[in-house]
Amino acid sequence: MTKVDEQVFLNAGITDIETEANNLKIPWTKIGVPYTEKKAIIILNYDAKLGIKKPISIHKEDSKNYTITIPEFEVIGVALSRKKSL
Repeated sequence: MTKVDEQVFLNAGITDIETEANNLKIPWTKIGVPYTEKKAIIILNYDAKLGIKKPISIHKEDSKNYTITIPEFEVIGVALSRKKSL
């Protein structure tokens, strides 16, 4: 178990579609055998967490004004979705 100092501001669902195709080839050549092609479509669903990992900085300009600097969002983690598994 590890303690981390990360703030998650956005959970996003990502869908990725991959297509794969291959066919039988004659040994020692690059010639494909007709009607032996196999195709697969793979649909992957991810859950991503976006947020900040670096601390926010606050600088006092004068008695009434402050400058607050927020770091850029970063990808904190990505995992396969458990809700939308195929």
